[in-house]
Amino acid sequence: MKYLKKIIFLYNFESLIYYVLYQKIIICCYHLCSKVSQAKNAEIKKPKDKTQTVESKSDENTKQDS
Repeated sequence: MKYLKKIIFLYNFESLIYYVLYQKIIICCYHLCSKVSQAKNAEIKKPKDKTQTVESKSDENTKQDS
């Protein structure tokens, strides 16, 4: 009976450890995903550089002239 109690205690303790680790992994993944989505939103909201579009239009005009 003593061995059975020890086995049950160890099994419960081990499952508790796995449960805690599982919860920590879920929380870390959630934070990582939220940071990635924030970074994507920041990239989308960046204003476009107008000098690049002006340069590309002037390049097209010079190509057409020649």
